Order: sequence, then C-alpha cells, then structure tokens
Amino acid sequence: MDCLKVLEIKKSKNRIDYQYECEGSWNNLLNLDERLFLEMEEDIENVPDSIAVIPLLVNILPIAWVYNLKIKVDAIDRNFFENLDKIKLGYINMYPQFSFLGKLEYDKIEDNKYDATNCGTLFSGGVDAYNTLLNHIDEKPELLTVWGADIKLDDVKGWERVKNNNQQASQKFNLKWFYVKSNFRTFIDINVLSKMVSSKIDGEWWHEFQHGIGILGLFAPLAFNHHYGNLYIASSMYKGMNIKYTCASDPTIDNNLKFACCNVFHDAFETNRQEKVKNICNYVKNNNIDDLKLRVCWQSSGGDNCSECEKCYRTILEILVLGYDPNKLGFAFSSEKRKVMMERLPKMDAVKENSYDFYRLAQNELLNNYSFDETPEDLKWLRDYKFKGKPNKFRKFLKKVKRKLKSILEKI
Repeated sequence: MDCLKVLEIKKSKNRIDYQYECEGSWNNLLNLDERLFLEMEEDIENVPDSIAVIPLLVNILPIAWVYNLKIKVDAIDRNFFENLDKIKLGYINMYPQFSFLGKLEYDKIEDNKYDATNCGTLFSGGVDAYNTLLNHIDEKPELLTVWGADIKLDDVKGWERVKNNNQQASQKFNLKWFYVKSNFRTFIDINVLSKMVSSKIDGEWWHEFQHGIGILGLFAPLAFNHHYGNLYIASSMYKGMNIKYTCASDPTIDNNLKFACCNVFHDAFETNRQEKVKNICNYVKNNNIDDLKLRVCWQSSGGDNCSECEKCYRTILEILVLGYDPNKLGFAFSSEKRKVMMERLPKMDAVKENSYDFYRLAQNELLNNYSFDETPEDLKWLRDYKFKGKPNKFRKFLKKVKRKLKSILEKI
C-alpha cells in the first residue's frame, strides 16, 4: 500500500513545517515542492507532536480514504484518533459511491489533557460566521480566521483588508482575534484530486472533501495552547433545504472532530440563511450598531464586497426584504446600483434555478413583511416570481466546463 510517512514536525517559534516522504500515488496527489506549513502569532514550540500533526492529517486523511493509501506517524492524540471512524462514517454516508479504505499507522497514542477554560469560533466575517458569533456571544469566543482559505497567500492587500475588518469586529465585541496562515489548499494537487473524483460526484475536492475539517484542524495547536473546550464552525447549508447537496463541512463530519479536550460544533445547521440575516439585522438594530461589515463576496480579490456579483446581490436582497439598509452592513449600494440590481436579478441563472432555496426564502420574508401596496416598487417582481428549483443537467455540464477552464487559467 502506497505510504506517506511523516518524518519531522519542525516547530520554530510561531511556525510549523511538515516533512514527509511519499511512495507511489501520493507523489501524484500532492505538490511535493510545496510542503505544508502554518504560521500563527504566538509561540507553539511546546505543542506536542501528537497535536501538531493534526493540521496535516485532517487535510490528507480524506485523500488516503478515497484512494486507499497509507499514512504513518509517530504520535497521535487519543481523542482525535478515537473519533476518526465517526468522521469517516460521515463521508461514507455522504458518498456511498466511494469505498473509503486507507490506513493510518502510528507508534504511540498520547493523552493531551488540560482544564478547558476557553472557546473559539471560526470567523470569516460572512453571514454564517456572524450568526454563529452572535449565537455564542455570551461565551466570549475567540475569533479565528485562516489566511489561505478564501484569501490567497499572495493577496496581501486583500488579507490586510480582511485583517482590519476582523480586528474591528473583535474590538466592537470586545473579543480576541487570532489567525493562522497556511498553504493547506495548495500543498495538495487540487486539480488532480478534483479530476479524479469528478466522474462520481458533481463537485470539486475542496468543497466536497476538504472544506470543514481541513480548516478546523489548522487550529488544533492554538486550541491546545488556549485550552479550548469548544470550537464552533458556522453551517453553510441548513437542515431544511429543498435541494439535495453534498458538502464536506457537515454536522456528520465536523461534530466528530475532537482533539485534546476540545469538541467541535457545526453551528446553526437548523437555521436557514434568511433567518441568519434576520438575526444579524435584529442584533445591529437592537444594539444601535451601524457599521458592521459583512464579507460575503466570492468574486472580489481584495477582501471586500464587490456589491455586484450574485452572492452580493443575494445578500443585499435578503437585507432589503427585512427593510434594512445594506450600506450599514458592508455594501456599497446607491440608488443607481439598486436599479441595476433589480433589472439584472430576475434574469440571472442563479435566481431562476440554482439558488432556489435562498431566493425562495427571501421571497417568503418579503411576503411576511409587506402587503402588496407596502412593497417597494422595485421589489414587486419578487412577490410573484416562480422558482423552478434544481438546475438541469445541461447547466451542471456547463458548470463542470467552467470549473475546468478556471483550473487551466489558474495554471497559466
């Protein structure tokens, strides 16, 4: 069985570098000229190797399971190890078309104990993240962000903007903020992995297999240092969705990730996106906050909202049906932009088909809040809009083509 052997976990003040040797298929699935690393803002030299190895393991175990490969480490945390079968079962139930074999070998299991006195929550600044923060605000969670997730490592300008926004959020709520910088998305060959699984699933490796525990595990060293009892990750999907979906960040996977004395919770899975936006708007209204900045954009490379893409439009609409001003939540939204948005939205494919649940929920909120006569003129189209639901097979095919073109362009 082809094996990846961890040779050394090199801890130098605030940085961890992972050295490993690979056999067979591993050489084709990893970018071996770019070994995994992570950096923090504090000294992590005293973190045990059995904890420090977790950021690597959470990002390569799904590869080992899918492609029947072996991983060998020296030491592993007991709480993490004893829950791996539950994590794997989450994947098995989600993707029955894969066998999920593979093997993890170790020389010793270590108990890592401490008095759990703190907690953290992943914080991107988006709708899901803010909703989870507000759900647990009384626990005084530390805010945690990854540089290298949606903001690329070479996007320094974008990261500085995200950093400033998140620091402002931490100051606003009187909370501590920390970040991890890592190449965890690029040390694996995401294009090869996505291509190999695309014949069996309609999706990419990141979203379907890595997202979720791949991010959460990066904070295992910090959780050990800060004595976390709970670590929260906001749900992206919700339990009552009318369309079938798969996503690696799911309660059946995330909730089984544990290390040392820290438990992970996939938060607000029972809450839909419109309800999350409503929770945020109600909170800022009730607490007289007029400068909270949501960061939702997929399209902007500068860490800000473009206020013109489908994701920005969708969030703005979710705010408008509540009668709240998007400009107070991080969007640049003039009367002219509003006119353009209302002309474009009904014609967009995502509105017509792909984001059925999100727009339908916004429609229901509009109907609950406004009579016909009270409805703003430019929102009346939403009252009677007929949603079709799931995207057809041709659109799925086009999406695959677009993903492949995107991966080719990224290599140029």
